[in-house]
Amino acid sequence: MNIIEAKNPKYIAADKKIIQLEVKFEEMQDMGFLPFGATEDDVEAHGRELYRRALSGEFGEIEEFVRDLETERANKLSELSTAFEDASETAHLTSSLGFEIDANETANRDIEGLTLVMSDIDTTLFCDYNNQFHEVTREQLETMRKEIVANSQRLYQIKWQYRSLIEAATTVDELDAITIRFDKTEGETDEHVQTV
Repeated sequence: MNIIEAKNPKYIAADKKIIQLEVKFEEMQDMGFLPFGATEDDVEAHGRELYRRALSGEFGEIEEFVRDLETERANKLSELSTAFEDASETAHLTSSLGFEIDANETANRDIEGLTLVMSDIDTTLFCDYNNQFHEVTREQLETMRKEIVANSQRLYQIKWQYRSLIEAATTVDELDAITIRFDKTEGETDEHVQTV
């Protein structure tokens, strides 16, 4: 491709690896200026040439990349959604019964199934998070179900707190300061969400 003219160079990311330009190519003159992302190691020679010439200042000063608040907010909300899904799928907790249990939706359904078939038996075997078996009663299964539901509600609470923080942010720096995490250690509260 033969370059006739290029203008309005700008970086499209903080790493400055791509320079976006408006370019008029000889082979497509009738289309006017077209957007083109030039890189130093572009597979096409005209891409490498545009990048080099833009860096030399031939097409004017390269506009710096500016992070847009609403784009960054959308990215942070997407990050929150992914983190919440991961936390929900891999959830586990220490039951009041003294062992670690899975606390995701699958575990909840499995325990519900065990509870339903226990109408005529006193105890059943239950496999915990660490693949250890425990003999449990129907009442103990119900206790675990309540704990799983409570944990699920805790995860939702954290999600809504993060969402409120993200929606209230007025600068990109405020969004950057929000570190999304759903894990907590023994005795830790969810206060870290409010003070991020």
